[in-house]
Amino acid sequence: MDEKKFYKNSWLVDSEYLKQQNFEDPYYFESLCYHINSFIKNTPVPVVTEYVDKRIIFSVGKIKRDFKISIDYSYYDYLCMVKKWISKYYPKYEVEYEIEVPISHDEMLAKVKNEGLDLNDVVHLKKSQIVKEKAVIEKAMFVDDQFIINKNGKRFICGAGTIKGPMSMTEFKKKLGSIRVDIDRKKFIDENSTVLKEIVDQKDIIIEYHGKQMLNFFKVNYDELCKDAYEKISPFVYRFGRFIVKFSSQSLMDDCLKYMSDRGIV
Repeated sequence: MDEKKFYKNSWLVDSEYLKQQNFEDPYYFESLCYHINSFIKNTPVPVVTEYVDKRIIFSVGKIKRDFKISIDYSYYDYLCMVKKWISKYYPKYEVEYEIEVPISHDEMLAKVKNEGLDLNDVVHLKKSQIVKEKAVIEKAMFVDDQFIINKNGKRFICGAGTIKGPMSMTEFKKKLGSIRVDIDRKKFIDENSTVLKEIVDQKDIIIEYHGKQMLNFFKVNYDELCKDAYEKISPFVYRFGRFIVKFSSQSLMDDCLKYMSDRGIV
């Protein structure tokens, strides 16, 4: 494995090397590795991978964690588990700051009634408001010098740098990585990037797994699936938020729905 480590992640797309590992389902193994390779190329932190005894070890700096490979997990769900861990180390910040906002309609009426102010004057009054902002860079597209940032649940595609201060994504990431104070991270991102558009369209994801892959889908994605009550579309098709789940059998559907109902989701 030493030679492979020298090339870092190249083993993920080395068909000959993957065949030599004699994984029980070589087609699944090869396809999973290609999906992993595509994923880590766009992570906003450098990730190094290594294959050892049917497990893939993911390293972020000196921090490591291994994930066992199993055909009972779809490629999507395996990557979902990996991302949940790696995303802890994505560039992020959590800050509070004060802004000026117009007073509410009720506050305007109160000032007119109780303080005798003119309505034309109160419409221009403002008040201080504390804003809490949590943001994380979820994806870095180095070829396009762009990144995706999630701010308080809203996702935006941004370009690294500005018209007056152009910057590559590589340079942007390096400079941001050296900043340790949250408010300074926010300031750097605000001043050295350009919002291109908000990501508002959420496409439906069709899930048609079989057997244990379907049950594990519910276990891996429970945090998202439980946000809203699910909706029955047809006898074997249900909607869970952006997921449209198509069950292949009655028993599988019963087990998956029981898993959700046991946790209070109806």
